Amino acid sequence: MGALGAPPPLESEVSRTVAWNPSSLRHRGPVALARRVALAALLALACGFAAPASADAPAEAATAGTLRVVPVGLESSKGNLIVQLAASAHDFEADAEGFRYLIIKIENKQAEAVFEGIPHGEYAIKIFHDENANEKLDTNFIGVPKERFGFSNDAMGRFGPPSYDQARFVFQDEQATIEIKIRGLR
Repeated sequence: MGALGAPPPLESEVSRTVAWNPSSLRHRGPVALARRVALAALLALACGFAAPASADAPAEAATAGTLRVVPVGLESSKGNLIVQLAASAHDFEADAEGFRYLIIKIENKQAEAVFEGIPHGEYAIKIFHDENANEKLDTNFIGVPKERFGFSNDAMGRFGPPSYDQARFVFQDEQATIEIKIRGLR
């Protein structure tokens, strides 16, 4: 008998080795891999690899915050304000809704978009005054906007909208307010 009255291990259990074959994980699929990673993380925590939180430890810095976007220069209260917060060049330059997307009612030629819980990082904003409330930027037959618009950093492109790099900014505060000039090409 082995220790504590358990039967001795079988020869196959003692000398058993497992060869590492990364391709075997691919055949089991991403769910199996995710389960293994989650199990490894739980085991690491259970074994005490993570430092315990103490009352004396300083609070971690906030990693998210609230971003307020205030348009400047609205000429009417008709329609809505469409505000897109983009976290990448793809989100900014595509005709997609982006990382976050708000439709704000305009009152007394004023509006404010509030994005809460925004992770710290780089972003760009595009905004337009949707006067007819059709939720799209109306353009003329050659693509020039009929409705007023603006971008973070008050960026402007030469023959079209600015690039993500021109409009991007770093958000790293608990609370921040950005003013954006609303312009028109009419």
